[in-house]
Amino acid sequence: MAKVRVNVLCLVGALLAVAAIFSTWITLGFMFWTKEMNLIDVFNQVESSSDFWLPAVLFLVGTIVAFVSPLGGVMQVIGVPLFISAFGSNADGKLPSGIGPYLGFAAAIIVLASLAYPVGLGYRAKPAGILGRVLTISPVSKGSP
Repeated sequence: MAKVRVNVLCLVGALLAVAAIFSTWITLGFMFWTKEMNLIDVFNQVESSSDFWLPAVLFLVGTIVAFVSPLGGVMQVIGVPLFISAFGSNADGKLPSGIGPYLGFAAAIIVLASLAYPVGLGYRAKPAGILGRVLTISPVSKGSP
């Protein structure tokens, strides 16, 4: 039976990113009408030429990659500041009022932290090889603790 390592910290960050995707990223309002949009709504309702499309794609793809590798956090940590800067340029310098971007940034930091310090099943000490850091679920090599 092959032993595997599971980077639980990375999985926690990826699950937090999924929660961020379904949280409010943009609140549209006009007089008495308001509409809250999560990241899926933003991706579906904006055109590919919009300032919000690329950050949404980066974060969504980064979240999917984070279930396989902590390197997905790189795309997430690029996507969130791009989203906030696009929001600020379209909203006269204001920050988003929804919790989604902030939760997404926290998730990205957790995923990236799991690259530097993996925590979970099979990690008694520092990983022996690069696979232990780069993959969320990796085989345990013969010489590792």
